Amino acid sequence: MTHAIPVPLPSALVDHHAVDLERSYTDGWGMTVADVATAPSGEMYALYRVHRRTYGVSDDEVDPGKADFGYALVTRYAPDGRLVATAVSGQSDLVRQDKTLGGPTTGLGEELWWAKGLCVLPDGTLAVTDMPGKVADFLRNAELDDIERAALDQGVTVRRGQGYTLRVTAAPSVHRQFLTRCQPLDGGHGLPAIPAQRKARREYENRVSTLTPEP
Repeated sequence: MTHAIPVPLPSALVDHHAVDLERSYTDGWGMTVADVATAPSGEMYALYRVHRRTYGVSDDEVDPGKADFGYALVTRYAPDGRLVATAVSGQSDLVRQDKTLGGPTTGLGEELWWAKGLCVLPDGTLAVTDMPGKVADFLRNAELDDIERAALDQGVTVRRGQGYTLRVTAAPSVHRQFLTRCQPLDGGHGLPAIPAQRKARREYENRVSTLTPEP
């Protein structure tokens, strides 16, 4: 049997931007669910985005009730589907990074804004794990230890247009090791830098640095 769970919009966000909930879903604002993850405890997490893009509204519009916006949200649910808390990240005066709206933050900081997928590690840590395909391709041919190789081999491919990302469930320390091993994609030391690969590594670096700050 399929069970539906609610995907909420925090009232602070609705009020700040004067979101008209009576308008058509595609008429001026919309919502997209990116991923759902389940913790060993049975708790569930939904990652989704809400945005508004209105024709004729300037990018410099200062009135939040009229201005376009975009946010990434993570909502935590109890095992019975009861809504527990929502964390929000965005690029506006309302939210600059991970912020509490009804409960604890995710701990992901600005990484939540860039997230495409979620996983819950065995210790309960919520992690954003999508690795750009060009980084994954490089690492498959690199010298990895057994833990790194297992994490990479068990990754789940998510197709995105003509490319893909690899959803890797691993401890933060492993993601930092991956980042170090793919450093040659930046070029230097006599090696050429391919712009697309360098961009992919920088994207992964941004995710890793905000998800797993150095101890």
